[in-house]
Amino acid sequence: METVTDDCFGESRLTMLNIWATYCNPCLSEMPDLGAIAAAYDPAEFQMYGIISDVTAESEDAVIQEAMDLIEQTGAAYPHLLLNESLYINLVGAASAVPTTFFVNQKGEVLGYVVGARSKEVWEEVINELLEQNP
Repeated sequence: METVTDDCFGESRLTMLNIWATYCNPCLSEMPDLGAIAAAYDPAEFQMYGIISDVTAESEDAVIQEAMDLIEQTGAAYPHLLLNESLYINLVGAASAVPTTFFVNQKGEVLGYVVGARSKEVWEEVINELLEQNP
C-alpha cells in the first residue's frame, strides 16, 4: 500500500475523486463505467481516484480484502484510497451521501461535485466540460 499526498493533483489537469462505500449498491453499479472512463483518458489530462469511505488502513485485513475484491469484481482499475483522518476532515466529511464525486484541478482546488451515481455518458459530459473550462 502506498501513501498518496495532495501532490497527486499536479499530475493531471483534472482529478475525479469518487467517494464510495462497500455497502452502497449505486456506488458499485457505477464502478465498471468509472473503470472504463479512467482507462480512456490521457493521464496528463484526467485521472481518477476512488476513496473508500467505510474502510480505513486500521480496518481488519478481511475488511480491506473485501473492498479490494469489490474493486476487482467491478473492474474499477484505478487507484483507491483508504480513509484516514486527513481525507475525512478535508473531503469525505463534507459528503452528505455516497457516492459523492469531487473534481479537483492541478492546484488542488475543488471545481465542483456531484452527489449520486451517474451513467458513463453523463460522467464523460461532466469531465469533458470541466476540461474545456479549465485549460
